[in-house]
Amino acid sequence: MRRIVLWSWVFLGGAWWGWLVAMVAGGMSMIVVACELRTDVFAASHASTLYVFRGR
Repeated sequence: MRRIVLWSWVFLGGAWWGWLVAMVAGGMSMIVVACELRTDVFAASHASTLYVFRGR
């Protein structure tokens, strides 16, 4: 019985840590994706302005 309680406690602790790590990793990946999107939008707008200026 004690073994089951110990294993469930370890499992819950591991799940909690895994959830925390997943939250941190998800936040980091979201920040990275946001930065990539921002640079992509900046590059696209820059390319479009260059294209417009070249067209003229």
